[in-house]
Amino acid sequence: MKYNFHLDVAVGPTIRSVGPDRLSTANLYGEAKFDCEAEANPTPTYQWLQQVPELELPLIVSNEAKLELRNVSYQHQGDYICRVWNYIGNTERAVMSDPVTLQVVGGPQVLRGSWGGEVTALRGEDATLGLVVCADPRPRHASWEWGSLHLQVGQGLGRFQAEQLVQQEKREDCYEARLHVRQVDPTDSRTYFLKVENDKGTDRHYLRLAVRGSYNNGKFQLHRSRIQHSSGPVLIERLRDLHELSRYQGIDVSCSLCEFIKRPSFLPPPPPPYSRHGQPKRFPSTPLDATRL
Repeated sequence: MKYNFHLDVAVGPTIRSVGPDRLSTANLYGEAKFDCEAEANPTPTYQWLQQVPELELPLIVSNEAKLELRNVSYQHQGDYICRVWNYIGNTERAVMSDPVTLQVVGGPQVLRGSWGGEVTALRGEDATLGLVVCADPRPRHASWEWGSLHLQVGQGLGRFQAEQLVQQEKREDCYEARLHVRQVDPTDSRTYFLKVENDKGTDRHYLRLAVRGSYNNGKFQLHRSRIQHSSGPVLIERLRDLHELSRYQGIDVSCSLCEFIKRPSFLPPPPPPYSRHGQPKRFPSTPLDATRL
């Protein structure tokens, strides 16, 4: 009598290879591939993890033995680990590979959303606009641009000061760019662009500065003549000033303002009114206290 036996031995995973190399290089916006091969019984499960400097825990980037990265950016640069596991009974058996490193080279890339899309500051305060740019090779030229102005990093212009690029401690080939604006006013509300160049190319991205009204005391003075002779955008700006006064200083001007704008003298008449002697009337220029409008 002949007996056939099949012995199924359960074993935890053992990683045979990971690569193709310990150090791989990819071009910016190109592709990168890694393979992980392991032996185990039962069949193991694979996972690729990226070690991100800003995060305490690794980031899961793939649930397969192969990792394929397309449209590579500098945010893909760093170390990757292959994790393999199976279950024997109810016990997980897991093993992790040594890290493999991806190096990204190419033109500059200003990271989108790195500091958000808008910076808000109160009138009279100092504001700082900042973006992160990565490049390998290092940037050879960087400037902030707004309107017709161009300010090189490391230079100043009046209330504006552009810092030199500062190397980030945790991210390789990445730099912080900052533009300082002292004592902002509403005319500074605009879009500011950071333009960066190296030997491989150029990139440009923006931040918007939004200046809100702020006043240092409880009284907001407007000349009656400035209000009465205002129209269109100028009139809207005067009303916005009053709104900001109530918002930031806690002064209730809304009801008084409602009564004030109902006055015929507030609306700009087509021709100026004349006195009995044929001379144009002059509106009083006494400063108005917003709390008494």
